[in-house]
Amino acid sequence: MPNLLLVPECHADTALARALVQDRVDLVYHQHGISKVGLALQDLWQLHGPTYRVLALVDADKKFQDVTLLAGFQIEVERCSQPGCEFRILTHPDRPGHYLVVLEPACDAWLFGVAGAGSLDLVALGLPAEQRAFRQQTKQKGAEDTSAMQRLLRAVQRSRPAAYQQLAAFVARIIA
Repeated sequence: MPNLLLVPECHADTALARALVQDRVDLVYHQHGISKVGLALQDLWQLHGPTYRVLALVDADKKFQDVTLLAGFQIEVERCSQPGCEFRILTHPDRPGHYLVVLEPACDAWLFGVAGAGSLDLVALGLPAEQRAFRQQTKQKGAEDTSAMQRLLRAVQRSRPAAYQQLAAFVARIIA
């Protein structure tokens, strides 16, 4: 396995990152906030250069445009246009092996959309069925460690909605 790190920006992103690498928590380098993700990407490049493959997960929110350290990630290598669970995967022309997954909407709402696309019963998984309450619960500190979030992500993996399947396939190619 190559040297690989996933760098998520929040608790929901961290839960998603863990699911994408089959709960290999040693491959997930959680950062709190998109600015810190930008700093981590810069630091990892300076320390390891192209010897590490890095996949950062961030939300396409108003802060995204303000993080100058992410401005170089402009080359789109993959896109999912499924409503409610869209994403773009960008790369940096000067940093081969470094990728930026931009989730739109934000990861908590993205997970809600993926759950809907997979026809999952959120209440049966221990989560609110209403989007606002779902987002509030999945944004909480430690949400990535809750049994409800873990049940949700296992159910998403089993139901294989197209957006999740496409993202998981990209991560699998990076890992290989």
